[in-house]
Amino acid sequence: MKNLKAQKVGSLIVCKANASSWVLLLLFGALGAGILWAGYSSLNPTPPQQRDLSGSAFLMLTGLLLLIPSLIAAYWTCRARVEATEDGLRWRGLGKWKSAAWSEVRDFYRLEPQKGQQFHVVETAAGKLHLSGFYGNTKPFLDAVAARAVYAPVKAWEQLGCRLGNVAPCRFSYSRRAIQASIALFTVVGAAMLFLITPPTFSKLTQTSQTIGATWAISLVASYVLVIAMTLAPVPLLISIARRSLKGANQKIQTSSEGIEFTDGEQYITTSWGEVLQYGVPQETAASALRGEFHVRSRHGDFSFSQHIRDFSLLCQIIRHWAPEETSEIKKSERADVLGSESMRWTGARPGVGNRVFHYKTRTNRALLVNLIGVTMMPIFVPILEKSLGLPPRLTPMSWCTLQRRF
Repeated sequence: MKNLKAQKVGSLIVCKANASSWVLLLLFGALGAGILWAGYSSLNPTPPQQRDLSGSAFLMLTGLLLLIPSLIAAYWTCRARVEATEDGLRWRGLGKWKSAAWSEVRDFYRLEPQKGQQFHVVETAAGKLHLSGFYGNTKPFLDAVAARAVYAPVKAWEQLGCRLGNVAPCRFSYSRRAIQASIALFTVVGAAMLFLITPPTFSKLTQTSQTIGATWAISLVASYVLVIAMTLAPVPLLISIARRSLKGANQKIQTSSEGIEFTDGEQYITTSWGEVLQYGVPQETAASALRGEFHVRSRHGDFSFSQHIRDFSLLCQIIRHWAPEETSEIKKSERADVLGSESMRWTGARPGVGNRVFHYKTRTNRALLVNLIGVTMMPIFVPILEKSLGLPPRLTPMSWCTLQRRF
């Protein structure tokens, strides 16, 4: 399906939403409606003894989470419209029309949150106009803005924070409410998953212990608990990262074409781009890699900021753009993969004392061993599933463990 191109009607340039976006909307909408109907149909099973309210609620909730955003996005696609006239700009999304004269255009720039994604923003007295990739051919509109926005500090579309000239510096800070809202969201999601998964798991224990025996029931529920633990494992990690960011929410960062400034209420660091020594996300340990904190090391001091800061990706792009070419980016070193301290890699038990020791105790090998343990345990779950489905198992869990001990 071809894009709806910008149409010229006299001096009017009209940009509408991409017609190809309907494919994704219909796909997610149909998927959500199907899952919602499956959950509703499972409320009245045949026979009634097989009713699973928790499972039905989980399906219906998943269906609503897919269907409602699809309907909202479809409504936006029908209404979204941007116009450029001789007098100025007009645009609308989900709300009412907004308009601004050309003399009220304060700035315009390009945003690239990720490679391959581009957003164009026009700042006016009536608010910001966001032109994303969901619109059709926007080139006539972008050319009109660059030609008619004579009061803007720039004359061409450029990346925000990477422009020269008389442009305002970019300021970055944290939102305590946003961080607290994310902590509350992760907590609610974790509690909801426990509520939906835990009751049927323990009810399964009662049912299966009466039909297939206690040993089989415990083995079956143990496999369920393992799946639950793997599913909920990211929740406490995300909460701890958000709480860590909340402690450093006083940080404020300002960037310009000359340098970068950092303050957290206790220290103040200002440095030019030529004095930046190193930058990036350390990956020396698994914890530092998962936290994803971006570090900047300069001649005047070091500082870091987390992913919860507003426009995190934009700030990282600005630092990478202005930092000197000879500045190295922090990457995962070879030592980061080795387990143990530096003293364990020398025969003298101290760094640089004795001969160098090379061993296989690395995080990569440890991960491979964990995967091998999982593969080894897979045959244990086969008879458990066979028994729960009513099939005659060839081995019991206890007999399988006995065979493993013999070999």
